[in-house]
Amino acid sequence: MRPQFFGSAARQLFGVHHEPAGERTRDRGVLVCYPGPQEYMRTHWALRKLAASLAREGFHVLRFDYYATGDSAGDSREGSLAAWVDDVKTAAEELRDLAGVRRLSAVGLRLGATLAARAAASGLALEDLVMWEPVVSGARYLAELHAVQEARHADLVWDPVVGADELLGLPLPKALRAETLAIDLAGGPPPPAGRLVLAASSERPDHALLRARFAAAGADVEHLLVPESAADNGEGVMLSSRVQAAIVAALCGSAA
Repeated sequence: MRPQFFGSAARQLFGVHHEPAGERTRDRGVLVCYPGPQEYMRTHWALRKLAASLAREGFHVLRFDYYATGDSAGDSREGSLAAWVDDVKTAAEELRDLAGVRRLSAVGLRLGATLAARAAASGLALEDLVMWEPVVSGARYLAELHAVQEARHADLVWDPVVGADELLGLPLPKALRAETLAIDLAGGPPPPAGRLVLAASSERPDHALLRARFAAAGADVEHLLVPESAADNGEGVMLSSRVQAAIVAALCGSAA
């Protein structure tokens, strides 16, 4: 596991390269795309575990922080979905250079899945695109985050002061909020990856809509449904160990 900075001098990104740790080395790299800042800390452990599991199966893996998030450079108010899509492409090139491979797959969780899909739609060549609990509707996504915030504040003795341009204690500037509200993953064409996989712990109406819309456009979306309740792991379905294992198995199968 090698932490490093990469990208341009003006836009330094932080990433961790997991080298193959098993008996074989596959000729494919896997790019791991984090969710948005509001869900970053909650899911960091899960994606670190996923990256380590993939490395044990012989993949070169790179997980990274978008600009203005995590340990990458930039002020937290400088986030932009369009720029983060470019960061996905930059990370893909870095992984190709690090691993000496040309074939890549990507696993994106929540907003990371949406960003990876946009990167593929704008030219990033992917063998597999695994969309793990993808953000299909930006409006629904923000509503879910606001519901989490309200639940956290429900037991407080006093009402906390929450700025208009923040959410869950992190900046959400007007421009980024507008970009997020405009997300409609099911409203556009399917990303041109060789294989599309939708991974989830439960069936959701927006997932069904996404599969139906993509199918109507001629794309087959494999549905990796692995039921697991929040009580099963104590951390909620986004940290599902069973889904992680199923994603690893799916990528191993396609790279056999």
